[in-house]
Amino acid sequence: MSISEILNISKKAIFNYRSAINVTAKNIANVNTEGYKRRRVDLSSVTSQLQGFNQMNGELIQENIVRIKNSFVENQLYYETQNLAKYRLDESLFNQIEDIFAEPSDAGLSKVLQDFWDSWNTLATDPESVTARNIVKDKGIVLSNTFKRYYTSLVQLQRSSAEDIGKKVEKVNSILSQLASLNTRLVANKSRDLMDERDRLLSELSELINMKAREEANGAVTVLVGNQIVLSGGNYSELQVDLSMENNLYNVEIYVGGGSQLTNVDSGEIGSLMHMVNDEIPEIVRELDNMAVTLSIYVNTLHVKGYSLEGKTGIRFFKNNITGASNFELNNEIVDDPTLIVASSRPDEPGNNEIAMAIHDLQYRDIISGSTVSDYYNALVSRIGMKSQEVEFLRSSQEKVVTGLQNTLDSISGVSLDEEMTNLMEYQHAYEAAAKMVKTVDELIQTVLSLV
Repeated sequence: MSISEILNISKKAIFNYRSAINVTAKNIANVNTEGYKRRRVDLSSVTSQLQGFNQMNGELIQENIVRIKNSFVENQLYYETQNLAKYRLDESLFNQIEDIFAEPSDAGLSKVLQDFWDSWNTLATDPESVTARNIVKDKGIVLSNTFKRYYTSLVQLQRSSAEDIGKKVEKVNSILSQLASLNTRLVANKSRDLMDERDRLLSELSELINMKAREEANGAVTVLVGNQIVLSGGNYSELQVDLSMENNLYNVEIYVGGGSQLTNVDSGEIGSLMHMVNDEIPEIVRELDNMAVTLSIYVNTLHVKGYSLEGKTGIRFFKNNITGASNFELNNEIVDDPTLIVASSRPDEPGNNEIAMAIHDLQYRDIISGSTVSDYYNALVSRIGMKSQEVEFLRSSQEKVVTGLQNTLDSISGVSLDEEMTNLMEYQHAYEAAAKMVKTVDELIQTVLSLV
């Protein structure tokens, strides 16, 4: 081997390990940087002719620095993150619904409804009492206000959730715009820093909506949302929110680029919100409306047959044409004059209590969907509680799945300070050895020249 070949080998080694030291130093500097994937120098790809180096500055060219990742684990993590984000928001929303119903408590509808029935029993015990009638009126007003409070709170929760969908869709569009820009830049220059930023954005997107990502050969990424392509190369389609209202409740749909409807948004935070806005809250409101309408019909049907203390009849206890919890109110005549509340089933018999007892006994009759009012309401509250417990369990289980995948990905792509420090020492010693080889060759040449 000639002296020039030895120098070339030494030069290659110096450039090689200097670059490896720089890459290792960058790994250490980014140990806490979100989304950063560690790099390593592929020394086996650098040929003895220095073809793996930029001849201008002696640095390794991009192809010889490898970004450590596992696409399968990443895509699996995106998928599981979508579910986790949905379960977390589901849990939060169901907790808010449970807070609205406040069961069991003195403010809950169950207690208020029981107080209403009990007030009629009190009137039946003393059918000529004006005080008892005032109690019935007051308990009726509390019942009315409770229904309306539930309704108003549920509507407010639905509207705030619908507004959140709009805000999160705007965020999705912003991420898609950034990804489109990154795609264009990555096609021109496969920068690993840009790839880190791209993967970070994809992870953020996976928390918002169900998506799939596919990396193309040119470095760009294609993104599908709900099985529809929303990002390809430098082009993306904005998602648009369409709000419609029926019976004072929102219905939300999402469209792609003003065209086709996105029909299967069932995961991520947006999926959770859409299910709550379009399905859960309207169903709960319908059940409350059913209770309010049924109560008003059955109580009014009995009340109009009765006679007040002054012998008046045909008086409704609740307002006519009640359509649901939103307008569940007492008849204004009753509010203004509680003596119009009836107890007797016959005229000129103020001591008769048959109507008051009949209204009181409504609580034991199967008047709503084959069950009593209390059982119907308790079934609603139980269903809400069971769903709340279910999503809490799913959230807890899903956190373990995501944590396991994240740990797996970190073991592959994450930076280990111990490992990087070991590599740094190895590369530094190799660099010093190469430098010492150059020095030795230089001394050898000086010696040979001194003999001439």
